[in-house]
Amino acid sequence: MSSLPTIYVVTGSKHKLASFQRHLRDYDFEMIELDLPEIQSFSAREIIIDKVERAYAEFGKPVVVEDVAAGIDRLNGLPGPFIKFFEQQLGQGALYQLVGQQSTAATITSTIGYYDGENLIITKGSVHGMVVAPRGDKGWGFDCCFLPDGQTKTYGEMEFAEKDAISHRSLSIKALLAKLNQL
Repeated sequence: MSSLPTIYVVTGSKHKLASFQRHLRDYDFEMIELDLPEIQSFSAREIIIDKVERAYAEFGKPVVVEDVAAGIDRLNGLPGPFIKFFEQQLGQGALYQLVGQQSTAATITSTIGYYDGENLIITKGSVHGMVVAPRGDKGWGFDCCFLPDGQTKTYGEMEFAEKDAISHRSLSIKALLAKLNQL
């Protein structure tokens, strides 16, 4: 049995769980597969607070939830936090389909919420780049069609170590770690 504190990650994605495990080695993570209905809001913060508080109410243990937004610059930030619904309907290249199959600027943002019944922590990490024609088969979701600024590979072409060094989720997880260490 591990002596590390356990945090329960509310997700159906083993990829998200693995990201937390790679970044936060001082914690033991367990995945809770719970599909919480999301409130409809353009505010990732509102979505996260609602989800993390409901998850904690159900489990009564420290929980983490994440919401990812993909904001296309010329669409004033749409689809934003609704990207997962577009991917469910259109598939892995949904972001590229939404931009009319042409390269265009976008910002990907990870918002993470942690709640242990007493402490509520919200962190955010954003990466700007371009939506491009799908390339690479690593990762999931829109990874194959997002090229971060200053990079020559899409997330879908990067090894985990490369993506972990620069991704929106990595930035948000690192911010979470800094705040957890202050508790």
